[in-house]
Amino acid sequence: MTSYKPTTFFDKSMLFVSMLLLVGLNNVFAQQVELKRSHNLTPHTNSQPNVPDTLTIIAVMVEFQPDENRLTTGNGTFDPTNLAYLDNPDITIDPLPHDQSYFERHLTFAQNYFKKVSGDQLHIKYRVIPTVYQLPEKMEQYSPTGESFTNQKVAELTQDTWQVVEEQGGFSTSDLDPQKTAFAIFHAGIGRDIELTGTTLNKTPQDIPSLFLDQSALSNLLDQPNFDGFSINDGTFRVTNSMVLPRSLSRPGEDVTGNEFVLQLSTDLFVLPLAAI
Repeated sequence: MTSYKPTTFFDKSMLFVSMLLLVGLNNVFAQQVELKRSHNLTPHTNSQPNVPDTLTIIAVMVEFQPDENRLTTGNGTFDPTNLAYLDNPDITIDPLPHDQSYFERHLTFAQNYFKKVSGDQLHIKYRVIPTVYQLPEKMEQYSPTGESFTNQKVAELTQDTWQVVEEQGGFSTSDLDPQKTAFAIFHAGIGRDIELTGTTLNKTPQDIPSLFLDQSALSNLLDQPNFDGFSINDGTFRVTNSMVLPRSLSRPGEDVTGNEFVLQLSTDLFVLPLAAI
């Protein structure tokens, strides 16, 4: 992957991934967990779109068909009982419940963070649609696996998401500028975003990696050369990008003595037009 070299303060709008990850590690007993990123965050692109000083984030919540797959975390839904390890007063990072207000708090954090680091030059607006949409497949069907996998399955997740959103009535787009809008898909389950090999954390290789896919990446991965976005509101608006993010990154495991613990990691991953972070 070609290295990224910012040329302006606002460069590669809605393409550059700022990963505010691993915020606040709790006691993991005697275990030393070496945290490594499991995958590139975004496909390389040579696009240089105009950069806004105001960015709107439209976020949706999606779950999958229920499953009993031991290779994924949870059962594919937002049912809090399938992530029971987060229902504990000792959990201080991304505790339950994971609902609309929970994701709004994450976006408020992003709003405040980027206002501060940009010197009040970048303003974030956001909206979290309250519906939890259920996708037609189980989580494993959207998980890229294998030694030389592509991100096609993640692109298919975005395609299915916006198709289901459209089928269930879409959302208001009257105040949106397509060139200044980023779209977030918060999904059930835990993100496959740290390298688990060599740790005693639960191994669930069919979890879904977190990615940002722009129009060019979606066109390539979906093999649609003329891709101009996913239709919303009968084609009056097109969704041309998507960031795919999990409800949490906190993951259970056992320490060297066999005691259970939770490695608490914050899901503060946002695709925003900041190159100089």
